[in-house]
Amino acid sequence: MIPERRLYRGYDQPFAEVEVLPGLGDEIFTVLLGMTEDGGASLKVNINPLVNWIWIGGTILSLAPLFILRGRRGRERDREKE
Repeated sequence: MIPERRLYRGYDQPFAEVEVLPGLGDEIFTVLLGMTEDGGASLKVNINPLVNWIWIGGTILSLAPLFILRGRRGRERDREKE
């Protein structure tokens, strides 16, 4: 993981670039808060459990009605053929 502090033109303040390590169990977010003069670094690490399962569940809930409607249309066509 390589979190960064970036300086952009026109801005006096550095911006923190977050590094994310995704996973099915946990997502790990790392932010570089600052550097010391002796070469040390100050990091903030957040571990968020089961975040990707929220996205997976939302996707399933969004796609499920499409599959249900498709299944009903197929059954209606079969009934019309009989």
